[in-house]
Amino acid sequence: MAKIKANILAIVLMGVFMSACTHVDPILNTSTDKGGVLSTKTKDLTREELPLALEIHERLRATLATKGKVAAGLAAPQIGIGRSVFIYSFDRTPENL
Repeated sequence: MAKIKANILAIVLMGVFMSACTHVDPILNTSTDKGGVLSTKTKDLTREELPLALEIHERLRATLATKGKVAAGLAAPQIGIGRSVFIYSFDRTPENL
């Protein structure tokens, strides 16, 4: 099976790869999504794209951390990346993302 589903990938990444990331993306909504990424089907990641998944994960964490908002999680399309990656915290704390 060449493709990794987003939920499995998120579990693997959750809290494991916590490195300093300085890139912070704006969080999109339907009125600020000029490229239409929120309304477009996401692409799955392959095993060969694990470095890309890690980069997306770091960007999601950095973006959510700097917004100072309490949230259950954030998905890659919300920061303009049309890939099937998300982060999730069961108790809405940054430590458990």
